[in-house]
Amino acid sequence: MLLIALPVFLLITTVIGGWMLGDFADSISANYATPLRDIFVGVLVAIGACLIVYRGKPVEDLALNVAGFYAMFVALVPYSLNEVLTGRTTLQGQELTDVEAAADELVKVLPVIVISLVVVAAVFIGVEWARGLLKRHTKSTSTAHRIMFFVTLGLGAGFLILLLLTGLIMGTYAGIHMAAAIFMIVGLATAIASHGWDPDAKKSTPKIVGQYRVIVGLMVVVGLALIWHLAGGLRFENAVAYIEWAAIILFTWYWVAETVRQESLIKTGAKG
Repeated sequence: MLLIALPVFLLITTVIGGWMLGDFADSISANYATPLRDIFVGVLVAIGACLIVYRGKPVEDLALNVAGFYAMFVALVPYSLNEVLTGRTTLQGQELTDVEAAADELVKVLPVIVISLVVVAAVFIGVEWARGLLKRHTKSTSTAHRIMFFVTLGLGAGFLILLLLTGLIMGTYAGIHMAAAIFMIVGLATAIASHGWDPDAKKSTPKIVGQYRVIVGLMVVVGLALIWHLAGGLRFENAVAYIEWAAIILFTWYWVAETVRQESLIKTGAKG
């Protein structure tokens, strides 16, 4: 239920908040540089925590853990860090000098935030490993599942290297926000697809599983629309924001359907 309430809250506040401010942010991530920053960061961190805590079947669980981990970086590392650091992003109601001061403070604390996040995540994974909870990924009888696990580790290592080079050495964090956003969306899509093509789920709740397949298809369309926009195909204002709002709606639809499915399984005692 929280994974329904949180994205709806984010959607409502960014839409109505942007209207009240007189201008919508270019993207939902751009709200980092508006008075809606607290909503954007707080909701994404909360969603990330819920995704990590949620425990489903092995493939779903791994995919949601990955999505939750990267959601933290989407929330805490600005998409427009270069502009913020040089004082070129004017926050609503602030003078340039205030923006420069805020950017200077951000430079000082962001490495602390990022390092702390990585350390906590490493300890968390270490505890999971020590308790044997990761064995269901490494010892899985599904070759595809094992490959997914090791590919996830490889991509995670690559992300940490990118974080080290661009953040802690160069100080720009270039590409971190975008990479984290892509990995987060892929993780969510993988989790949904794991239900959409699950024989047990199809047998127990075929109508809802059909919805999952539609959601995955629409998420592919949303992803293609984003690629098209980045290639210069979509030229209307706030295109990324509309695309991201569509993704939030799809994400919410999935959790509504999954909540209904889980309640149905509890009532019938079926295996899902």
